[in-house]
Amino acid sequence: MSEKMSREQRIDRAHKMVQALCRRRGSAGSREWIMSIPAQPDYDPDLVIGDGLMAGSEAEAELAQANTTVEALRVELLLILDQVDYTAGNCGVTEMVGAVLPREIIARARERLAIAARDVTPKLGPQPYDNGS
Repeated sequence: MSEKMSREQRIDRAHKMVQALCRRRGSAGSREWIMSIPAQPDYDPDLVIGDGLMAGSEAEAELAQANTTVEALRVELLLILDQVDYTAGNCGVTEMVGAVLPREIIARARERLAIAARDVTPKLGPQPYDNGS
C-alpha cells in the first residue's frame, strides 16, 4: 500500500508509528513492537518506519539534485547578467542585447538571484525531532 501513498504520508505514518511505540504499554494509541510472518508492510513497525526513512532519503536526494540544478542556473544567469547589464555599465545601451532588455527585467533577475541565494535549501516540511539547536 505504501507505493500508493505520497512521500509525506509515508514519512508521517512512520513518525506516528514511532510515537505509538514510545507510549506506555496498554495506554491509548500505544503499539508493541511486532514482526509478523508473513510480513505486513503496512502494519509491522520495522517495515513502516523503514519505508518512512526510505521516503525521507528519496526526498533528500531529490532536494540535493534540485539544489545542484538551481546553483548551476544561478551561475549561468549571473554570467548572462554580467554580460548584458547596461545598468551596471557592463555593456552599452546601444549594443544589441543591452538595447532590448528593459531595466525592470534586469533588476528583477538580480533581485530573484539575491532571494535564491538566501533560500537555496528549503526545508522538507516539519522536522518533528528538531529541538532548535
